[in-house]
Amino acid sequence: MSTLIDLKGSPNPKIIGRAIYSYEVLGSTNIQAKDLAESEAEDGTVVIAKIQSEGKARRNRNWISPEGGLWLSVILRPNIPPQKATLVTLMAANAVDETLSEYGLKAKIKWPNDVLIDGKKVCGILTEAKTKENEIEYLVLGIGINANFDLSELPEDIRGASTTIKNELKRDISQDELLQRLLGHVNKYYEGLLASDFQKIVKTWKEKSDTLGRHVKITTQMESIQGIAQDIDDTGALILKRDDGDIQKLFAGDCVYLRNVE
Repeated sequence: MSTLIDLKGSPNPKIIGRAIYSYEVLGSTNIQAKDLAESEAEDGTVVIAKIQSEGKARRNRNWISPEGGLWLSVILRPNIPPQKATLVTLMAANAVDETLSEYGLKAKIKWPNDVLIDGKKVCGILTEAKTKENEIEYLVLGIGINANFDLSELPEDIRGASTTIKNELKRDISQDELLQRLLGHVNKYYEGLLASDFQKIVKTWKEKSDTLGRHVKITTQMESIQGIAQDIDDTGALILKRDDGDIQKLFAGDCVYLRNVE
């Protein structure tokens, strides 16, 4: 069962979050959001769950989603070229970073879709797209933030590389306030995306990046390559200077840091 919170009639309604479907438990907010998108749910609709039993991460991995985290997905219908869809992940990372900064937390963004505090993952982002005839029909932007739970709630094999807002602040925070702040920042960047202000999204991401300048190994579905993460282009793709000297553009992949570049 869901609770629908419809905010379209509120004063100065924003795009993001003007309709919110809230659930106690869902398999996956991304899957539910895609179902709603297929039913013509409007731009900016949010799906949120207290617990995800089958949370989704990249490459069909599971995202552990215990109670106390902020687990949500946003339906987007931007009129932008499909090759710009990667920018949605970048804008979401920027929004998460700015939200965390309001709690005094200094975060950095790891390409392609993680937000870190002191090198530990506090947030993951998953953007999925449906396109038709070279147009975006809709996007589903999934954001998972480790908020008010203890690290002991996570499997032991990922615990050392993860953190939570509670772990960092040594206290719980208001989930409602966290949601409100996050949606406000996402809305700001989304309005910029709709206005084709792509450069601002990319520039801000670069300023917050933990990846650029590092020696990395990127594993895609086709290959594993090593090189220097040099830049992000105006589509959101990573520009990698391979160890063999060639330049390669990457839109997705698993990123592992090998060593810092002096």
